[in-house]
Amino acid sequence: ESNYGGANGKPTLSIAAWAQYVLDNYGSVSEAVTALRQEPFRIVAPLLPGGKPAQGHLSISDATGDSAIFEYINGKLVIHHGKQYNVMTNSPSFEQQLALSVERLGLEARGERLDLLGFHGVNNAELLEQVLRPGGCLAVARRWQAAGRVGHIGLSTHAPLPVILEAIASDGFDYINLHWYFIRQDNRPAVEAAMAHDMGVFVISPTDKGGHLHTPAPRFSALCEPLHPIVFNDLFCLSAPGIHTISVGAARLSDFDRHLEAVALLPQASQLLPPILERLEAARRQALDPRWLASWQQGLPAWEATPGGLNLPLLLWLHNLLEAWGLEDYCRARYGLLGEGGHWFPGHNANGLDGEVSEQELRAVLGESPWAEEIPAILRRLRERLGGEQQQRLMAGTGKP
Repeated sequence: ESNYGGANGKPTLSIAAWAQYVLDNYGSVSEAVTALRQEPFRIVAPLLPGGKPAQGHLSISDATGDSAIFEYINGKLVIHHGKQYNVMTNSPSFEQQLALSVERLGLEARGERLDLLGFHGVNNAELLEQVLRPGGCLAVARRWQAAGRVGHIGLSTHAPLPVILEAIASDGFDYINLHWYFIRQDNRPAVEAAMAHDMGVFVISPTDKGGHLHTPAPRFSALCEPLHPIVFNDLFCLSAPGIHTISVGAARLSDFDRHLEAVALLPQASQLLPPILERLEAARRQALDPRWLASWQQGLPAWEATPGGLNLPLLLWLHNLLEAWGLEDYCRARYGLLGEGGHWFPGHNANGLDGEVSEQELRAVLGESPWAEEIPAILRRLRERLGGEQQQRLMAGTGKP
């Protein structure tokens, strides 16, 4: 269903020459993405026998494993960039896929509706635009909702906070699934914005992504006493304004026990949480310079603007977790996922420092940071402690996002 739009005064390029043009003009996927994002030309599609215009998407990869898919939707070029983008699909459309899913669930045959329809993995501005664009997926979902075939419409996201806030401000969704738990509270403004827009808030994976609390670090466990870290984190989440639901990744029936314990203790949360929170904060301030805690995020460039794609905000956050509470297994897994997680966990770890990325190159983008002198050494220590095998997301390789 590609629609290439009109020329609008730009040079034109035949769809038959599109792939060859890219091969002739760009040396890497990243270079092609940067140039083609400016839409320097418009694609023209000749009519095929039968009277329909030629259609197609373009998929490219390079020797580094980087990939991108280019497609035109309603006359606009949409680019999917990252190692995970290596498969293209054709028809049916989103609405046809949705109808097929509902049919397979047998809902309408039983006179039932799909209560919760969520757009999964809306992790950057480009993906959000695809959902929100006129005539896009959200428009289809809203039409189904108006017809009584769908109940509530939401999204699940790992996106940066500004993108999450943009999604909430669109008033296109009834609920949102996001990450927010004790060790990661930077999405609190999104929770508050969701409350202001009367949206439900679902916390994703607070036990696993909240610090591998199923196998908790000894130091963290001691600081959470008399509660198990799972119980502490559940209470922290469920007692917070705006949080309606948390997910429980149970592999066996007994995995529910700690969570049920937390629910039973919820009326006592205001008495149980403060002493634990005080101990955790004291440990953090004992392990890390208060000046660092007040300013470590200041002046850090985004991973896209950092040589080698180093995700400095995330790497330094891991450093803080490691030093303050000893979350070594969790931090090692997160560190190893950088470079392998695509838009779910973007950017790279510090393994490229002193190789692909020199200290001089790194310092050049740290001019606004009060810790420019210290950060390279912190990254080296982090690499020495956590570096090792690369990780994959739990669902990588399954064909599921």
